[in-house]
Amino acid sequence: MVAILVTLILALSAPVFAAEDIGTTWGFWGDSQTDGRASEASSCTSSPECIGNILGTSPTEINGVGGRSLDGSHAAYDGYAGKAELSWVHFQESGNQDLTGQATAAAFGTTFEADMTNIASDSPSAVISYETAFSFGREAEAYRDWTDYNLQLYDSVETLSGSGVTVIVADVDANIKRLQDVYTPSAVWYQSGDTNEYHYTELGNFMVAVTVINSLGFDLDALDYSGVADLDADQRAAAISIAKTIQFTAGGLFLIDDSGQMLIDVTGQTTLEVQ
Repeated sequence: MVAILVTLILALSAPVFAAEDIGTTWGFWGDSQTDGRASEASSCTSSPECIGNILGTSPTEINGVGGRSLDGSHAAYDGYAGKAELSWVHFQESGNQDLTGQATAAAFGTTFEADMTNIASDSPSAVISYETAFSFGREAEAYRDWTDYNLQLYDSVETLSGSGVTVIVADVDANIKRLQDVYTPSAVWYQSGDTNEYHYTELGNFMVAVTVINSLGFDLDALDYSGVADLDADQRAAAISIAKTIQFTAGGLFLIDDSGQMLIDVTGQTTLEVQ
C-alpha cells in the first residue's frame, strides 16, 4: 500500500478530461534523468524520448545534466534561444538538494515560484509541467529525501495558480513507488555508477512518460504505443493502469478507478491510501 500525496490545485468543478494543447515545440530541462541513463538501448532510454515515441513528436530540446539543480535547469532554459516559441516546457530534478536555492524545502518553494513565474513570462504560450521527485530509496540520507519537497511543490503550485501561473504536476514519485511494488525496485531503477548515480530503467522511464502524458489530460487508452513496442507489453499495461489511477482535471485532482469512475475528489492536502 502506497500513500499518494495529493493537493487540490484549482477550485473544484465537474471533472473534464480534456488534453492540454501542447503543440509540437517541446523543451525538457532537468538533471541526468532528463538526459536518460537506462542501461537498455530502447525507445525509452530517457523519459522525454519515450514521450516523443508515444505521442509521435520528437522533442525540440532535451537538456539534462547530472547533478543539476532547479535553478540550474532554469538557467539552461533561460539560455535557450527559442524559449519564446515553445508550446510545452517540462522540468524535473531528483538528486542532491544541498545546492543554492534548495537546501530546505521552503527554499526550494521560493526558488520554484520565482523560476516558474519567469518561465511563464518567457514562454507565454507554453504549457508548463513539473515532476514530483523520486528519492531512489535514499530517504535516510542527508539531502536526498524528497518527501517534504514534493509537499512544498504542491503548495507552491497552488500559490502560483493564485497569481495566474499554471504548473501541471505529474506525480512521478507516487507512480514509481507503486510500479516498484509490482515489479521490484531493480526492474524500475538501478544504481548506474558511483554512490550518487541512480537512474530509471526503460520500464521506469516508460512509467515517467505515461505519468506525464496522463497529467496533461491525454486518454492513455486511446494512444498508439507502436513507437515503444520494444518494451514488454505486460509491463507497459501495468504502468498505464497505474498512471490512470490519478486524473488531473480542470477541476483539480481526482482518484479514479479502473473503469474511469471518480472515487473521491480532493479539497485540500490529503493522503490517499491506494492498494
